[in-house]
Amino acid sequence: MKHYIVLLDRAAMPGEMRIPGFDHVWVEHPHTQAGECVDHLWRATIGVTHESSVTGPDIDGCPKLALLVVTGEDLSVVDQAACRQRGIRLIHLPRADRPPQVWAEALMDAIEDFARPSRDH
Repeated sequence: MKHYIVLLDRAAMPGEMRIPGFDHVWVEHPHTQAGECVDHLWRATIGVTHESSVTGPDIDGCPKLALLVVTGEDLSVVDQAACRQRGIRLIHLPRADRPPQVWAEALMDAIEDFARPSRDH
């Protein structure tokens, strides 16, 4: 399966991201404003947000979304109930006190773990 990975707030995510070891399309948006979420995520199977809000209606507009990673401290930027209802896996991966590259590697590990061919979506 080819994954479509979208980073909604790349400007807020430190470190260099390694190239995923699976078939994918990678899209980065420096910032995502209210009202742009569906435009940015509608094709995504994997979405990553730092502080951009992902509401229930946004989630409804993204039928392929299977994984959503929140990298900021505030998990409430995502409608968690809507994720549960749609069967979207939600991972909270705040930076805490990790160095930027260590955090970036943890993010890529989470994405690659999810995208392994043996994973049942």
